[in-house]
Amino acid sequence: MRPIAAGERIDAIDILRGFTIFGILLVNMPLYGWPNWGPMRAIRAQLPGGPLDEAASWFLWLFAEDKFYPLLSFLFGLGFSIQLTRAPAANFLSLYRRRLLALLLIGLLHGLLVWSGDILVTYALVGFFLLLFRGCSQRTILVYAVVFLFLPIALFPLQRDLNQRLFTHVVAADVDYKLLWNESLHTYAHGSFAEITSERARAVSWNLTWPISLVQILGLFLLGLYAGRRQFFQSLQTHLSVLRKAIWWALLLAVIGGLVRTGVFKVFESFGPYLSGFGKGGLETVGNLGLSFFYAGALVLLAQRAAWKSRLAPVAAVGRMALSNYLFQSLVCTTLFYSYGLGLYGRVHPAAGLALSFAIYSMQVPLSLWWLCYFRFGPMEWFWRSLTYGKLQPMRLLPGIETSNR
Repeated sequence: MRPIAAGERIDAIDILRGFTIFGILLVNMPLYGWPNWGPMRAIRAQLPGGPLDEAASWFLWLFAEDKFYPLLSFLFGLGFSIQLTRAPAANFLSLYRRRLLALLLIGLLHGLLVWSGDILVTYALVGFFLLLFRGCSQRTILVYAVVFLFLPIALFPLQRDLNQRLFTHVVAADVDYKLLWNESLHTYAHGSFAEITSERARAVSWNLTWPISLVQILGLFLLGLYAGRRQFFQSLQTHLSVLRKAIWWALLLAVIGGLVRTGVFKVFESFGPYLSGFGKGGLETVGNLGLSFFYAGALVLLAQRAAWKSRLAPVAAVGRMALSNYLFQSLVCTTLFYSYGLGLYGRVHPAAGLALSFAIYSMQVPLSLWWLCYFRFGPMEWFWRSLTYGKLQPMRLLPGIETSNR
């Protein structure tokens, strides 16, 4: 059992990871620069802004929010499947548990010391449940994936009530939300590192009070596991005709989900509050997944063309260093926004945040290309692998040998 070598990687998967890292940055940017936990997200959405800010907010809401974490989760499950096929059965469980524990450690450090919106802790915790399905049939995996994707919608009213109760415990009192917003805004903009760390810890605690989101992420992991079991990416050429048809169906579902999300399509309103909420939530989920699938399918098809594969190679470099680039985004943005950096917290509105996202990603692409000219892994990928395998992994490429095979 060893890390995947550069020559064994599947380019389409790295391209999807690199694209997803950009989408995650788009979605996270407003959360980096404004209070981002509990009901404070709703307050942020109601802030006044000019036409450009309104347009940027609508763009992110329709084309980015809830569209990239499904793709990232799918790729996590796909990676699990690939590792499962490569690993000797005798030591796979112990190795993968170490891998998840290492990811959990990285996520906790990230969430408590850098940015509270961390997703790595969630992925590590849900990853342990993914182990339960490693011996299941493809059909069983697909059935559970669908159930876990839509079960949270049915349970949402119960979860919302539970979350409201837990929220009062996290903040230690039933405080006014606007007061809480002002406190958080002041802490990140003017507080010390210790005060910001305390605020981050409170936000991380609240983020873990949404167990239904863990169920949905498990469903997405299972979709990735299913695709891996079907050897979809290993035999792409045999699936291209089906993929060309499927992406248009996915786009149709995305349009329907978008019409429901914007309130244009209100077919369920006469069914009562619960059924109406379930129907609306179900169609929104299908629409979000449809647009995620359309993004992924379109990129995979483009990557089959020589010219486009060359153009997308820089994106693949970002994907090969997905963990490093994800953490790099948090480090850069919190340095820009928090009081111990440039102190721009609460000042960067949606249009400027969108431009900043493009600027940061444009910097990550050449940095990733440069780094991979000299090293096998990104720095955090190297750290993660070294913890997983229990020994320092070789980092530098051998001049004239490995570099010529890239």
